Amino acid sequence: MASLLQPQQVAIDGPAGSGKSAVGRRVAAELGLPFIDSGILYRAVALAALQRETDTSAASADCLAGVAVRLRLELLPDRLAIDGLEVGQALYAPDVSEAASRVAELPQVRAALLPQLRRLARFGAVMAGRDIGTVVLPQARHKFFLNASVEERVRRRQLQQHGRGLTPDAAALRREIEERDRRDRERSASPLKVAQDAKTLNTDRLDLDQVVNSILNTVRSS
Repeated sequence: MASLLQPQQVAIDGPAGSGKSAVGRRVAAELGLPFIDSGILYRAVALAALQRETDTSAASADCLAGVAVRLRLELLPDRLAIDGLEVGQALYAPDVSEAASRVAELPQVRAALLPQLRRLARFGAVMAGRDIGTVVLPQARHKFFLNASVEERVRRRQLQQHGRGLTPDAAALRREIEERDRRDRERSASPLKVAQDAKTLNTDRLDLDQVVNSILNTVRSS
């Protein structure tokens, strides 16, 4: 149980398609905590930039950081509102996804969003991302790193996109995931890595319930 001085914070990291969001959302519901998908914030910056016809390359890093600083984020009971609007499907459009992957590499944008993420989690939260346990919430008592093979992550992304009414191409998804993995590992700002005190779970042979229960058992027993 979290102490009065330390809110209950659960950090869940992992590469693209590892199941962070699905697992995090379930864990948060079981623990009675808000769920925060940090990737949503980078998508929000990308969407705002595209709507304003702002370049999303490194050449516009300072401008994009300004967009990030001006985002108004509100944590609702079971979702996140950005600039007064609930997060919608527009954030998952292909052009937004592509722009978000570039935006997330920029140190200026990551630095601008860091205080916002910490503010959202200040009273306790389950937060999913790629640098939650190492950078955003390094003092979190519970840290987990989810991993899965590229093949399994492609399969999950296909199911996810089918659920959104899209017709994904497996080969294209594989290239996208492998490229994202490379960029996440090699970026200068907050590269993807396992926190030293994190518990690693390979989820290839585990279903959603098994991963959620493993995390809940660890959290509740400590």
